[in-house]
Amino acid sequence: MRPLVRGSVYLALALSLLAAGWLGYQVYDVYTGLHDMLGQPAPLVEGEKKVAIPPINGNSRINFLILGSDNDKKKEEAHPDTQSMIVLTIDPRNKTVNMVSIPRDFWVPIKGHGMAKIDLAYHYGGVSLARYTVERLFNIPIHHWAWVGLDGFIKVIDTFGGVTLDVAHPILDDYYPDDLNSANPYGFKRVFIPPGWQYMQGAQALEYVRSRHGDKIGDFGRSSRQQQVLLQLRRHINTLDVLKNLPGLVDDLRGKVKTDLGPTELLQLAQLSKQIKAYDIHQVVLQAPTYSHYGFATNALGLQSVVFPDWNKIRPLIKSIFSPIKPPSPVRAKRTLTSSTSAVAASPTPSATPAASPTPTHTPVPTPGPHVNRLPGSLLYVQNGNISRLSPSKQASQVTTDAADPVRYSMMSLSPDGRWLTYVKFTQYASDLWVRNLQTQKAYKVTSDSNIRDVHGNLWAAWPSWSSDGKTILMSWDKQKLAVPESEARPVDLALWQLKTNGTPISMLTQPRQGAGGDTEVAVRPRSGQYVYVRWDYLTPSNQPFSQLVLNDPAKARISPDYLTPRGGKTLDPAWDPAGRRLTFVRYTNGVDEIVVAPVVRSRNGPTLGARTVIDAGRVAQPSFSPDGKWVSYLKSDGSGFSLYMERASGGPSIRISEAGSSIDSTTRPIWTK
Repeated sequence: MRPLVRGSVYLALALSLLAAGWLGYQVYDVYTGLHDMLGQPAPLVEGEKKVAIPPINGNSRINFLILGSDNDKKKEEAHPDTQSMIVLTIDPRNKTVNMVSIPRDFWVPIKGHGMAKIDLAYHYGGVSLARYTVERLFNIPIHHWAWVGLDGFIKVIDTFGGVTLDVAHPILDDYYPDDLNSANPYGFKRVFIPPGWQYMQGAQALEYVRSRHGDKIGDFGRSSRQQQVLLQLRRHINTLDVLKNLPGLVDDLRGKVKTDLGPTELLQLAQLSKQIKAYDIHQVVLQAPTYSHYGFATNALGLQSVVFPDWNKIRPLIKSIFSPIKPPSPVRAKRTLTSSTSAVAASPTPSATPAASPTPTHTPVPTPGPHVNRLPGSLLYVQNGNISRLSPSKQASQVTTDAADPVRYSMMSLSPDGRWLTYVKFTQYASDLWVRNLQTQKAYKVTSDSNIRDVHGNLWAAWPSWSSDGKTILMSWDKQKLAVPESEARPVDLALWQLKTNGTPISMLTQPRQGAGGDTEVAVRPRSGQYVYVRWDYLTPSNQPFSQLVLNDPAKARISPDYLTPRGGKTLDPAWDPAGRRLTFVRYTNGVDEIVVAPVVRSRNGPTLGARTVIDAGRVAQPSFSPDGKWVSYLKSDGSGFSLYMERASGGPSIRISEAGSSIDSTTRPIWTK
């Protein structure tokens, strides 16, 4: 053998051995990591009966207890309090799922500890006591369990590439715990999450599900958001190749996630999950006033604010949800006699009517047309924190380049003459209004709301909109909270404010409903002093959030504005056409978000919306009219991000503008320039 050939063989052999060694290490590392997470025992509590465990791929109901804990830096505990407790039940025969969230402040008996909040069951006795407490309260067996810490939640979301969520209402929290990455585990920070569809990484998703002060119904609202994230994460995981990413997944989640499920059961559960349709998953939160009520109680820890369960309402609900699965009824074949009296077996009658599917979403189909190769104007949009421009010939370029976490650009508005761009610049705990000359690219800071020494003195400025004469900027702002001493409960809801460009004093235009999020997304009507905005409120007594489109005319000095949409629904992202005659916005109907176009017409009772045209539906956001008013641009989720689409304002096939990319900020409306 020649030296060169011999050397090549030796090199190949050495590389093969190294590869085998690396593969062996990876297998061992995955094995040990899985061993640390899966198959974790939870011994029976004294007096607890052993439950027969049905197979995942069988025909019997399976109940899971999902626990989430604040394993933050405040204190080192083997079993911290549970911040979330969800009982999930699966019917593998009929492929249905029910999720029941138990409020953490439920006042219940805990074995060996008397009456206490249910979140202490895990603290006192780990999974075993938490499981036993739920079994006794609801008279159901718990077959499996899973526990996730704060870091684990973030890692799960990040490892699976983020999650796309529909934020039900604005989240504003001035006292969100800053206990994971802060030197002070008892510190606080400010959180602001706009409403509507958006893509989130793990840290922001945790803020979304963990915030308590940004929701009038407190823990009940948080429970609903937790269920929402679980469902969207399931949808995302079902599209991924988990086995391919298993080594990285195991490494990321080691010590942060635990369950009694073994590898085989986990695989069977993943296979079963893919067979369950989204509309066959039902959610329940045992919230007040339907299933519980607020009050005060005392135990060894002193007087506490608690939630008292209404067992007369809860037990029938639980009995219905967790009832045993009935075997399918035998179907008798009907016999039909022909004219020759011979028996012919009829087709079996279906045993059940299939559940109705939700309103189907409009699937974008790129269609050739007069505006495929050339846009009816330039588009400004935010991508990766910076402002970008797409020319009429669909050439993309960056307008700003200095965004770096946590600094990012957002929420733009163009002056009527097209010369000035106003936008919001977010920092860690605040956001400020800026104005940029698009000809010179020189930027000017309008507000200065960052207060490093006092995080609670910071402010959020959002959703600026130019007046039709270019002399005023309207925006949402929480500045009114500064009139209340910090020692008191400050309102953090956003109100509408106006800033005159001539330097006259600022003024507040609206009084937001306290605790609802505020008045948002103002859009000034072209050629008019009128403006439309989104007003957030709560229904009583359920305290469920809703939003309405409101049209205000300052010239008429009305006592109350005109409501263009009814109470109880959800509408957001309004934008006018160039003539000021039509609105496009997002509305929630029949379980689906839709982008609609509607004229604003006069009626005997004042302005109202005319016939609606549905442009698209699904995970959609931020519609806007083109300069000629013939097209509507909007954003739509394409998995792990949002892409830009266009469709004629009269309806028709949608066109994806691929040149803009697929990571566009869905909290910022792309705006047109001529």
